Amino acid sequence: MEAINQLNADNKPVLEKLIINVLWQEEKGHIIATYDGSEEEYQGLENITSLAKFGGQSKLKLCKWWQIAVYEQGWGPESPAFQHHTSFIFDNKIFEPEVISAVDQIMEELHGVLSKHDPNGKAYLTWVQVGGKSSKPKAGDTAFYWRDTAYVSYFKLQWYDRQATNAMIDYVRKVREKLVQYTIQHKASYVNFTDSTIPNWQEAYYGENYSRLQEIKQEWDPNNFFHFEQSIELPGAQGKLLYF
Repeated sequence: MEAINQLNADNKPVLEKLIINVLWQEEKGHIIATYDGSEEEYQGLENITSLAKFGGQSKLKLCKWWQIAVYEQGWGPESPAFQHHTSFIFDNKIFEPEVISAVDQIMEELHGVLSKHDPNGKAYLTWVQVGGKSSKPKAGDTAFYWRDTAYVSYFKLQWYDRQATNAMIDYVRKVREKLVQYTIQHKASYVNFTDSTIPNWQEAYYGENYSRLQEIKQEWDPNNFFHFEQSIELPGAQGKLLYF
């Protein structure tokens, strides 16, 4: 955690070509740095060289973008696993002892959950660093409202036994209940990791932008041709809202 705190230090510059993610996978923790540039440029970055003093194993690999996406998801498109995830949006004060303790407790509980319902299952808690260019637009400039965020995080379970589905989805819900209190406005979530169990998804994904998105929906799709469980609703629709 000392390494994470150093990366989040106020004197560290936010680089638009560098993303540093944190991944909890069962008992292990990883820092994944992705840089859009040359190997020589990467090796000279202060944000990277400052991590050397913390030790641990490190390896460098040149990747295509799709390889990074598959690695972060933890499985390839051909995987037969079932999966369910939920997401959180945090500010840069998230790595406090109280939150780390909550995450450690979740990881401890997961041993029992996976052992009981599917020993071959896997669990991931990923913290995706954002900022740089994504923080430059104002909250109302695009559909994405949470521009003051530092990390988009998602918790995911994978399992192979169909009979374990209800138990796995229920545990993901419990994880959300434990961590949502630490998110921005106690509700912020990322629409790219949709979770059908979020009852107030309109505000969790879009904040104060949702009513404007409904107006756009009315203009371009007045008959609601494009729709799914969490698609933008027409004005006046009676969606479910639950305030935390």
